Amino acid sequence: EDSGLYIVRHNSKKLTEDIVREMVLKGRGMSPEIEDATLRHLLSGDSEIVLVRGEKVLPTLRKVVGDKTNPNMCNEDTVRYIFGDHNPEKLDAGATYFRNAAHRPTDLEEQKKDKINFTRFT
Repeated sequence: EDSGLYIVRHNSKKLTEDIVREMVLKGRGMSPEIEDATLRHLLSGDSEIVLVRGEKVLPTLRKVVGDKTNPNMCNEDTVRYIFGDHNPEKLDAGATYFRNAAHRPTDLEEQKKDKINFTRFT
């Protein structure tokens, strides 16, 4: 509320592998280890899928959700810092995976894709 964003629609849903592959993984160029960890994470329980609107949505979401994937590198008042997992999962080849508490688009292209997927999968 304080950010100036407001929730237009939301849906709590257990995602399927097909939805995660289409909505989150497709075209991201993740390593197989990170892709597998993301898939495990997003299939582990219900997800709250939220469509928000407001002024300057992208920069506001970056400020509210957090700017980094690693919650330890986010400001202490962000969603990722407060609710994120601060102890990474150790993957093969020395990679680490931080389970995020929230996804947010990084640019206008991703914002459009997320909005289309929200409509398709909720």
